[in-house]
Amino acid sequence: MKKTSMASPFADPRTGQLYFRRAVPEALRSAFEGKAVVKVSLRTKDPAEAKLGFARENAEFETKLAEARRRFAEGTLVPTPGALVRRWCEAPATGTGLSGPQRLVLTFMAGTPHRVARSGSDRDHKFGADAEGNDRAGATGRIDESEALTSVAL
Repeated sequence: MKKTSMASPFADPRTGQLYFRRAVPEALRSAFEGKAVVKVSLRTKDPAEAKLGFARENAEFETKLAEARRRFAEGTLVPTPGALVRRWCEAPATGTGLSGPQRLVLTFMAGTPHRVARSGSDRDHKFGADAEGNDRAGATGRIDESEALTSVAL
């Protein structure tokens, strides 16, 4: 059986300075400025002083965490961009039949401006011009789903 211990001050191995350090659940990171870990200096190297500072910082952290959980439950906590992308990519196939990783590849392909190619032949090779040299992305600058899936080996 794995032994668990209560959270305690973290000592920087180089300086010996003690810190409060706690992980933030992914769903609640936007309430903590997108941080995965909250780390605050306790401004001491003395373990007895650090214990008091740690208790104070932990109480503040738990209060903020409880507020973030409440906002998350209400739906008022806006997720971080990373969490949105991860949720989108890990979702099951949609009505289009595309899996999350396929949707991600398609998004990057569709968002690629066709103006970035350096030369005609390079552009034709990378962005798929037809035999007459016309850009298949058309006036919108976007590649449609069927073309993207046939031109990329997933």
